[in-house]
Amino acid sequence: LLLLHGDQDPVVPLTSGRALEAAAPHAEPLVTLAGEGHTFGATHPLPRVEGAREGAIRTTVSWLARMLADGGAEAAGHA
Repeated sequence: LLLLHGDQDPVVPLTSGRALEAAAPHAEPLVTLAGEGHTFGATHPLPRVEGAREGAIRTTVSWLARMLADGGAEAAGHA
């Protein structure tokens, strides 16, 4: 389980992200994005990717690549 959370999220408080991390023993460590809100500043349509959004995308792609490489065993806690 990959958890990304903006520390300025007005929709879902950071405490909820921390609670989810604590409740999921096989989760990756919570990635907190400083100064970011619920959508990491994204709007639709997305005009460009930079800053925290770029970091969130890179973290997600890296995690997905690891999960696909091992058939999802790591995500299921079987790694």
